[in-house]
Amino acid sequence: MGIVDFIKKVKLFRCDEAKEKNENVLLGCFKENLRAKKLYQKIGFVCIYETDTHYILEYKN
Repeated sequence: MGIVDFIKKVKLFRCDEAKEKNENVLLGCFKENLRAKKLYQKIGFVCIYETDTHYILEYKN
C-alpha cells in the first residue's frame, strides 16, 4: 500500500466515523501542496476558505 492509498483509507475512515455522529470534517493543507488538495477533493472534501498560505476544506455529511 502506497502513502496515497494509506491517506485515503485513513481519511475515509474518519469521514465515515463523522457521518455516524452527524458531524462534518474540516482540514487544511498548504497552498503549495496541490497534490494534497486534489487528493482531498477526490475523496469528497470541498474548499470552503483560503488564507494566504492554506486551503481549508470540509467534508459535509
